[in-house]
Amino acid sequence: MQAEYMIMGSPEREVTEQEIETLVHEFYARVRSHPSLGAFFARHLRGEDWPAHLALMCDFWSSTLRASRRYHGNPRLAHQRLPGLSHGHFRDWLALFREVAEKVLEPVHAVDVLRKAEKMGFHLARAAVPGPMPEA
Repeated sequence: MQAEYMIMGSPEREVTEQEIETLVHEFYARVRSHPSLGAFFARHLRGEDWPAHLALMCDFWSSTLRASRRYHGNPRLAHQRLPGLSHGHFRDWLALFREVAEKVLEPVHAVDVLRKAEKMGFHLARAAVPGPMPEA
């Protein structure tokens, strides 16, 4: 019964703030060197904006995963304001996020985080990128 509980993606404990910080910082370090994502983020975030963005993303994921209520932004609106955002960016973001989450989180937490990331990514892409979404 215990193994079945874990496979369903219901962790016995919440992901910690430290794990969230590790996930966010490792992910965005890799974003900066990614062929498509790095260039996109460089156009929209100046160097001095990275620390603020990382703090904001830690707040976002803390609110999403731990119900901390630290994030007070509007992700849908933030993404709608980004010129040049494409479905390919969302696809690349999610693939890279998957790699990092599976590397730095316990498997049960990675499953939970990725389920939420996929759902949010789908809704953000529909709201922010004109035209039909390409098949996976």
